[in-house]
Amino acid sequence: MLTVEALRALLELTPHPVEGGYFVETYRSAEQVAADALPSRYAGARAAGGDAPALAPGFDYTDHETARRADLLATHPTARNLIAALTH
Repeated sequence: MLTVEALRALLELTPHPVEGGYFVETYRSAEQVAADALPSRYAGARAAGGDAPALAPGFDYTDHETARRADLLATHPTARNLIAALTH
């Protein structure tokens, strides 16, 4: 069985700068979406599509936090509908 490091090297994956894990761009569309059709947070035209498979890190319980629904609602009242949909 391949280790994570061996698989990462085999697929030439690079660290994802924002989300963590590793990725490689395998496809980028030649078609572009013009800068004036995009939100202002984009500095220029962007590819219309692309593909970048990722090898995400495994779930780590040391990063896991739980909270009671009442506490979440008290802390984030504007997210009431989302909290209700995702909790019980």
